[in-house]
Amino acid sequence: MVFFLGSVLILSGVIVLLHVRACMLFDQEIAQALQDVTVAGDGGVRITSGSEEISVHLPELVRQFARKSGASDDIPVRGIYLEQDAELRMRPDKPWRRVRARQSIAVFQPGFVWDARQVLGPMTIIRIMDAYLNGAGVLKARLFGSIPVADLSQGEADRDELMRYLAELAWAPDAVLHNKALGWRRLDERTVEVSADSRGTPVSVRLYFNEAGDICEIQADARGGAVEGATARPWVGRFSAYEIRDGRRIPTCGEVGYIYDTGYAAYWRGRITTYKIL
Repeated sequence: MVFFLGSVLILSGVIVLLHVRACMLFDQEIAQALQDVTVAGDGGVRITSGSEEISVHLPELVRQFARKSGASDDIPVRGIYLEQDAELRMRPDKPWRRVRARQSIAVFQPGFVWDARQVLGPMTIIRIMDAYLNGAGVLKARLFGSIPVADLSQGEADRDELMRYLAELAWAPDAVLHNKALGWRRLDERTVEVSADSRGTPVSVRLYFNEAGDICEIQADARGGAVEGATARPWVGRFSAYEIRDGRRIPTCGEVGYIYDTGYAAYWRGRITTYKIL
């Protein structure tokens, strides 16, 4: 009996150590990615004299939005850091779960890293890393911060994550002026298509502007096929409640979802609690 109890205690100790180590490694991976995404590809540039030429080729609607948002032609920033208080659900029939998230967004090249946690008291229930870094999409989820429940990279994830970067340009107006990887096409008086290449394949998102000249909605014809068994569907996001944060006028509330056979259903909704230019 004593031997059995001793074995159980040893095994429990090993499991705890493995859990702690896995949590630490995932935490270090995310922390490094959050740092790397805003420096990769910038070449140390902080002042770009050719930015005026870049902005000239933007649709006037987009250029006015970027400047109204506080972005500068001559002094770009390295990146954007923000934090969110949000809710997330996996499917329309699932309950909403509160998550706290932090995110870094690149300015000079497509890239972002989103680190979200669902917590219960001091315990992490699930931790998610969603990213587009160095031209590759990444989606990782860890139960209790250590047990893999999702681990997607490259392939369809590249396209989906690049699409997310394009959709969130309202939070990174400096990238509108300074990201040379972006292509622009005005579709009508209040609609612009922004695009970029994912391993040679073009990816695009439509940006819709309201009467005030603010981005109020984004749409894409098909997204969400990266997860095994999932069906790519029309994708819709909405922005609202523009406020000035750290010198930039940005939407502080938003939601995003898919259009199903039964209609639109959001899977993420939240607000920006912290916003900093880097």
